[in-house]
Amino acid sequence: MSKFLFVLFLLLVINCNSELQNKTLNNTKKIVDSKKPFNLTIDEIDTMMVCSIIMEEKIKKYSSKIEKLQKKLNITTPELVVNKISADIFEKCNKRIKIEKVNNFIKNLTFINEFQWEKNFDVISEINFEKYNNKSDLDYTTNQQVLMYNFQKAEEVFKQKQMEDRERYIKANQKIKIGNLDLENIPQGFKLGIFLIIFLIFFGGIFYYLKGLNKKLGTNPKKKKKKIQ
Repeated sequence: MSKFLFVLFLLLVINCNSELQNKTLNNTKKIVDSKKPFNLTIDEIDTMMVCSIIMEEKIKKYSSKIEKLQKKLNITTPELVVNKISADIFEKCNKRIKIEKVNNFIKNLTFINEFQWEKNFDVISEINFEKYNNKSDLDYTTNQQVLMYNFQKAEEVFKQKQMEDRERYIKANQKIKIGNLDLENIPQGFKLGIFLIIFLIFFGGIFYYLKGLNKKLGTNPKKKKKKIQ
């Protein structure tokens, strides 16, 4: 029985520490929320995340065209070409893709299904390479500058949400249970009461044990003296 009480005592200590960690996570979430782009909705962030995937896939498909354009404009830094093409694809995708299609893959900042390329993605990400005739054509437009800035902020929020989802998943798989009793769902006041009771019982038992041990040790010398006499 004493071993059971000791184990329960340790579990409650662990559970209290878990709640402290949860408070820290909530504080972190508040900080992240303060960085959330105030001019973007959840649907817009979801759209940006899907369009970023479409953009990356389309850039791979355009690798040969990008190389030809780089030679045509005599560009020594390929990043200039890649960045501009990426921005054009990303901008067009955000304008053309439907939220219903976005939510097939991401909804409320959460992956729903694994991304799969679809035929209509070619249409909403198609770029005319003939329009790039000068190095100045590779500059971002004002709208693209704002769009890419918002994307950086949106990506921070999205990644934070993924981290929180993983934390919740890990926590859900580490819940402490004794029989059918789930310690995670016990009210804090009740847990504190149990903690104090077990604390008193545990240390009271130790005190009682030590007191009995002292009595036992105290009688032994008398018994030995009687035998000697």
